[in-house]
Amino acid sequence: MVSGEVQVKHVRCGRWSERGLRLRNEDYAFTDIDRGILIIADGMGGHAHGDAASREAVERCYARLIEAEASVSVLTDAFRMAHDAVSSHGDNRGTTLTVALMLEDRIEIGHVGDTRLYINGQQITVDQGIGHVLEEFVGGDSPPLVQRHTLPRPNSGWLILTTDGVHDTLPIPEHFPALLRLAELVDDDPEQLARTLSQMSVQLGSSDNCTVVAVHMTPVDQKHDAQPVSRSELTTVMPQ
Repeated sequence: MVSGEVQVKHVRCGRWSERGLRLRNEDYAFTDIDRGILIIADGMGGHAHGDAASREAVERCYARLIEAEASVSVLTDAFRMAHDAVSSHGDNRGTTLTVALMLEDRIEIGHVGDTRLYINGQQITVDQGIGHVLEEFVGGDSPPLVQRHTLPRPNSGWLILTTDGVHDTLPIPEHFPALLRLAELVDDDPEQLARTLSQMSVQLGSSDNCTVVAVHMTPVDQKHDAQPVSRSELTTVMPQ
């Protein structure tokens, strides 16, 4: 992949999901780093078939994105197809949905609900609701208002997607310096970081499913050989 400054980048991606205290895991995340597609969804608790809704929304969205060259119109259409698929069941199922397309010089983002996307510790998406009452979601009687963002692609750093079970427990901007230290302990391995954030959210009291997608961007000349890290090392840099 090539950045806006025509500098080749190395990109690694990982994801992890924990059921936590819930009976079912209604979160669903999917990544296709070769195509630069990142998707996360959180089926709405208390609604019928939240787990099925999140999976179906992600799968329909992804299917549309790989049918054509990524563009603003295709991203908008992918959300429409996801909504049509979820709402077609007529049983009040619903889900959040956040999508990032990592293109050569920019990142295109589509967002509905309260899943979040962060770039280098800064929250990009805006929650569409008050508390846990969503004003916009995929499914339901009418198509949601899709929030759109277009940003220059960073030369380096972290892109992180989370469900509310994580960011309601571990505020990412507030703890981003600690997250960077944690990432160093696992040699900037995205899957290990995603796994640790998900599991720590549960340990710190989250009552929801906890899912993280983490993407690390570096110049290709920087090597990464992940090293194991102990739990005691992790807890020294994470909030208690």
